[in-house]
Amino acid sequence: MRYTCVLSSEKDGHFYIGTNSDLRKRLKQHVQGRVTSTAYRRPLRLMPFQHVRTSAGSWMHHTHMHSVAIASSGKQVGTALDY
Repeated sequence: MRYTCVLSSEKDGHFYIGTNSDLRKRLKQHVQGRVTSTAYRRPLRLMPFQHVRTSAGSWMHHTHMHSVAIASSGKQVGTALDY
């Protein structure tokens, strides 16, 4: 099972979109500041996420969420894939 999640920075209002196979572990890394892309953007808020059965499906959802976030907010969106 893969997860696509969106993190919102309470510091600068920007978004981070990522996909991974262990959501709890990855969130813990973000909260502890161990992810370069979000360490300086803490605190972070987890937005609704979705589980996807395959890596291909997760990538498609990730790409869609990325385009929606840019179109709706006009703000910079960071991205990462965690294989």
